[in-house]
Amino acid sequence: MPKITNNVIRLIIVVVLFKLLYIVVGIVFDKVLPSSIKTVDDKTPISVFQRNDSDWYRRIAENSYPVIHSKAELGKCNNFDNNKQSVWAFFPAYPMLLRGTAIITRLPFDVVAFFWSLVLSFLASWGFFMFVKDFMGDKKFAFFATILLLLWPFHFYFSMYYTEAIFLAASMWGFWSVRNKNWIVCSLSIIVLTLVRPNGLLVAFAMYVYYLEQTGIISRKGIRLKYINRAIVMKSLLFLIGPIVLALFCLYQYKMTGYWNAYMYAQEGWCRTFTFPFAVLFTQHEYSLYFNSLYALAAISFSIFLIGKFPLSMNLIIWIGLLLPLTYGSTISVPRFISVIFPLWIYAAYFLKTFPYRKLLWIALFGGHLVIFLFWYIANPLSY
Repeated sequence: MPKITNNVIRLIIVVVLFKLLYIVVGIVFDKVLPSSIKTVDDKTPISVFQRNDSDWYRRIAENSYPVIHSKAELGKCNNFDNNKQSVWAFFPAYPMLLRGTAIITRLPFDVVAFFWSLVLSFLASWGFFMFVKDFMGDKKFAFFATILLLLWPFHFYFSMYYTEAIFLAASMWGFWSVRNKNWIVCSLSIIVLTLVRPNGLLVAFAMYVYYLEQTGIISRKGIRLKYINRAIVMKSLLFLIGPIVLALFCLYQYKMTGYWNAYMYAQEGWCRTFTFPFAVLFTQHEYSLYFNSLYALAAISFSIFLIGKFPLSMNLIIWIGLLLPLTYGSTISVPRFISVIFPLWIYAAYFLKTFPYRKLLWIALFGGHLVIFLFWYIANPLSY
């Protein structure tokens, strides 16, 4: 494992400062905002970290997954009028981590979730820093990129009771472990990725492609089968952990619900219908969804520009992260899904590192961060 350096200590301080910032800003918002726009009554200062889907993770953490007796119990769309929704729409790694910790420590959800939000925010930041440092060969740039990642508007998600931090942490340490041949960390990352989100297995596949790139089998010149040897084949078997873990989760779903893919059926509770990803852009005229279409289009345009600048594995991460959420038939949560597409933020940092007005950049990002955080505080759809 990497050593604890001054940069790591600085990252710990940064993560803690972000937590304190959200608490202080939440207290200020509570005092100055009219009650008519506040939809959540925070009982404690750290309640500001729990909004929207966080409540579903709380339900799983406190009660686990229930036995289901009919398909209708998994999810049913009534055009958003009293939809039937269930916890089976969420993958288990994050909420069960909270549940296990709560059982062992006998601490309430708020305390356990806040503790893990600190740990996971740090692990995500540290993993991003370590990978970028190795990938770009510049630790100063890596630190700049990490701060940019955390300060970008919408990226308060990494500090909330959401899965963004654990997903990014597993992704970054997975890619770092492949580069540094740490196969224990690689195995753990694959397991976590597979159980955090449905696209986790695809990210693990991109990680395997990255491994083949490191061995020289895959390059910009094509595929070189002559480099395949017994050691590479044996290491390749390691990446089968992902499909095996997913199969076990499917078996668990079948035991509890009677359906191997209960997760898919549960999506109906959010009125999600699978469609061609680009077909959904600008078709929903609620202001937050229209903004999300613009945000997605900007990210897609940027990603097209990056196609020739990154290896295949990084392009897979980008396009899996961009297109798969859009197949749900809505642009809801698009900024949140884009936040974990780490190659985008590496190159965004590369582009902005020569920005002549660095202080102005930080002020603009900080201001934008607080403005968007206001939407989170009032649980506005723009923050979903």
